[in-house]
Amino acid sequence: MLTLGWSDGYSVMPIDFSLLSSKKAQINGISEKIDKRTSGDKCCVEALQTAPEQIPAMLERALTAGLEPVTS
Repeated sequence: MLTLGWSDGYSVMPIDFSLLSSKKAQINGISEKIDKRTSGDKCCVEALQTAPEQIPAMLERALTAGLEPVTS
């Protein structure tokens, strides 16, 4: 699991997460019968990405939701 979190220096609040898997761990693979527009297909494809590939999308979702990065 990869988690994007926000911290105030004392506590951490999870903002976004992604469940990661490996291509070796697939039992049945991604079925061609699944409609590619569904969230289930998007989650399967996303789960097979590496953590560095996931980070830009997670940051983009956080920024789109209105969270702003703060530097101290």
